[in-house]
Amino acid sequence: MLRRSATRCFYSLILPSAVVGVFVVLLRLILYYSNLLIGFIASFRIVKREAANQQVELEEEAV
Repeated sequence: MLRRSATRCFYSLILPSAVVGVFVVLLRLILYYSNLLIGFIASFRIVKREAANQQVELEEEAV
């Protein structure tokens, strides 16, 4: 709670008061949700790669 207030006060020094709320929401969207998206994509690629490696190992054992 204190951090939010301090952040709001800091941004109000730089930006007009009417824009601070919109700026904080946009900043949150960019910084937080982009990390979630990048993490999801990276996790999906890793799982896909590991599944392909597992398939290759199973095929090699069958031969």
